[in-house]
Amino acid sequence: MTRGVKITIGVVAAIVLTTAGLFAFGLYYLIRLQQSRALFDRGATAMNKGDYEEAVGDFKNAIAGNLTKYYRAYAFEDLAFCENEEKQTDEAIRDYSNALKIDPNLIFAWNARGRLYSGKGDKDKAVSDFSEAIKLDPNLYGSLFGRGFIELERKEWRKAE
Repeated sequence: MTRGVKITIGVVAAIVLTTAGLFAFGLYYLIRLQQSRALFDRGATAMNKGDYEEAVGDFKNAIAGNLTKYYRAYAFEDLAFCENEEKQTDEAIRDYSNALKIDPNLIFAWNARGRLYSGKGDKDKAVSDFSEAIKLDPNLYGSLFGRGFIELERKEWRKAE
């Protein structure tokens, strides 16, 4: 066998192995994506049934896997909602923050985190979050009420309007 034939066989073998590796990686990625999406869906079902403990586990496992940006943001938001229902306020604030880092247009996350900050007594952060929610939806009565109530407590009458 000549040197040229050996080189050609080596190059073909490298191309075949690389292609097989890329295919295997792509297949692995798609399977993990599907598994993570199934965990997300199972968490959403548990959340809707009020089984927040099970939902927390499913959402955490979904987040640890492969999710698209869209589903990752909503997984954090739903996880935070469930943590709040389980009285895990600090964890809920952390995970609403994670959701907002991915998608700063999540109105529910701004409003919910504002309520949590308000409940913890961190009125400045609460007003800031309520204000962000109001920027996204000027008619969001929960955020309007929350921000207005804090301003009334502060005796900031003009800001409370």
